[in-house]
Amino acid sequence: MEQRTRSENILAVSYGGSHSKTLIPVVTELRRQGYHVDFFALTAGRKDCMAADVRSERIADHLGAVYGDERKDKILRLGRWARESDANLGLEDMEETEVYHGVGLYNLALDLGGEEAAKMTFMREGRRAFLPVDFFERVIKCGAHSLCLTTNSPRSERAAALAAEKRAIPSIAVVDALSESVHFKLPHRKCCVMADVVKRDLIEKDLASSVVVTGSPMFEKMAKAFKPRPRFDIGIPTQPGWEPEDVAQIVKGLKRLDFSVSVRVHPSQNAESFRSFSGMKETLFSEKETVSEWLGSIRSLVGWASTTLLEAAVVGVPVYIFWHRHHTVDFSHYGVGAKFEKVEDLIAAVVSGQNLIPARSEASNFNKANATENVVKEVMSLLATHGRGQGNQIRSG
Repeated sequence: MEQRTRSENILAVSYGGSHSKTLIPVVTELRRQGYHVDFFALTAGRKDCMAADVRSERIADHLGAVYGDERKDKILRLGRWARESDANLGLEDMEETEVYHGVGLYNLALDLGGEEAAKMTFMREGRRAFLPVDFFERVIKCGAHSLCLTTNSPRSERAAALAAEKRAIPSIAVVDALSESVHFKLPHRKCCVMADVVKRDLIEKDLASSVVVTGSPMFEKMAKAFKPRPRFDIGIPTQPGWEPEDVAQIVKGLKRLDFSVSVRVHPSQNAESFRSFSGMKETLFSEKETVSEWLGSIRSLVGWASTTLLEAAVVGVPVYIFWHRHHTVDFSHYGVGAKFEKVEDLIAAVVSGQNLIPARSEASNFNKANATENVVKEVMSLLATHGRGQGNQIRSG
């Protein structure tokens, strides 16, 4: 239990692992300074909180208090339906997975005027259709929060910021992506970004109103922990949508030329589906290491556009970007690495050692000093200007 010396309650919301890693240092520092923070680290984010020994909230634990027994039963029923309808909802905390989908469907039904419309939309669009504003409005009311803190995820985090606006409290976003990854105008009162180039792009594209460069708390923490001890020539972090056969093609091409390869499978993907391909059975898969430890074990990185590529560029690991027609973010524009559309061109670049854009180019500016401290100062400034400090809590502790 953190020592509580301030009256303001803060609601923090993150969806998924990388988003949660961005907020974990900020939440930790806010709690150290005496603020009460209810941190909803959704889906894979909860595992990262547990690894960092940071307390987080489950939607399931607050469903009755937020919605009451009758609506809770309806939400649980919708969650079970989602589970039965989609065999890919295989997250570790099955109860929380079902509740997350149930809340999403219940809120979608409120927006569309009925359950059948919500179910049809979910079957067509999946979780992309969720925007649970009503849920977070009720959370803010129950918790008497004075401020909402999120990253820039387009569903739960956007919904929390919209709910904050409806409840007349300020919200602040720690944007943990490049501007090309932001596909909607951020509704937050203030946005903290990792570098000047991101601020410039967000303002030029009218994707945010008030933007301040703070640096990335996640990159700051990772860079401090980074220790280069290379054991492999190439590291490949997979991403959802990157098919195992495509990864296997690159791995086989590199190993044929005697490059040692380490593959890090995305948490939402099944490692066995990669291991089963020819040429992959003898490949070492990184499973227990943190991202920082894994990056320290490789000399260069080959991958799709992802947060891991940014992390590699920040700590100076050379990056080769395998460009795919579905990509919307051109990381080479930001100095992260050079992109290749054909496997043979990518492998030729690795062999030649002609490395691309130097890893410590504009991308190295993403690791701004004192990022966590800078974000906390912005939170405190916003609280001082707009916060209410009502002093209740969602739950004890």
